[in-house]
Amino acid sequence: MYSTSANETSKEFYETYAINNSDIVVFTKDNFEEKISSKIYKISKNKLVKIR
Repeated sequence: MYSTSANETSKEFYETYAINNSDIVVFTKDNFEEKISSKIYKISKNKLVKIR
């Protein structure tokens, strides 16, 4: 399970902010927790570019 844009850029995770700014909220038995951001890559025919 993961979330995207659950917090403002470069700021800590705030559950209230995430819930208030989400279209869909899924609750699990593990609750919410802050983890390291996912790596994001742009893939094209000729190259791979790391975005985050």
